[in-house]
Amino acid sequence: MQRNVISKILLTLLVFGIVLWLGGAIVRLSTAYDIYMPFTQLELKTEYNDAMRMQTVKLFTYGSLYTGTGFVAAFVGFLALAFYWRSELKKHGWMFIALVLFLLAVPWGFYELVLDIRLSYLIKAGAANFDDILIKELFVRRFSTLTAWASISYMSAVASILILIWKPLNNIKKINQEHNDET
Repeated sequence: MQRNVISKILLTLLVFGIVLWLGGAIVRLSTAYDIYMPFTQLELKTEYNDAMRMQTVKLFTYGSLYTGTGFVAAFVGFLALAFYWRSELKKHGWMFIALVLFLLAVPWGFYELVLDIRLSYLIKAGAANFDDILIKELFVRRFSTLTAWASISYMSAVASILILIWKPLNNIKKINQEHNDET
C-alpha cells in the first residue's frame, strides 16, 4: 500500500474532520454540563437563572457549526479513502475493521447533526425560555436518554482512527515478502 498525494490529502481530511468533530464535541459537552450540578442526575444549578441557562444553550448551539463541519469532513474523508483503497481492503484486515467501526459511528453523527440543525433554527427563531418543550427535546434529552449512543459513537470513531494508526492484524513478514516479490 503506497501513500501517494491523493491518499495523503484524504487522510488529512479525515484526521482534520475527526479532530474537529470529537474535539468540538468535548468542548460542547463541557459547556452544556456547566448548567448541571456535578455528580447528580442532571439537576440544574440553582444559582443559574433562565437567561444564564439559555446562554449556555446558545453557546452549545454555536459550537455545532464546528462539530458538524468536522463530522462531514471525517465522513467524506473516510468514505473516499475506503473507495480509494477498496482493493487494499481484502489484503489488510485492519482497514476493513476501521471502516466498519467508523460506519458504526455514522448514524449517531447524522442524528446529532439533525438535532443541532433543529436547535440552531429554534435559537434563531428566538426561543428565549429554557423550559420550552423543544429546548427540552433537543438539548436536555440529549444528555439524559441519548448519552449511551453518543458514547458508543465517539468511542467507535476513536477506535477506528487508532486502528488506522496502529494497523493491527498487519503481518509485516508477509507484506515484506510480497514487496520483495514485486521488485
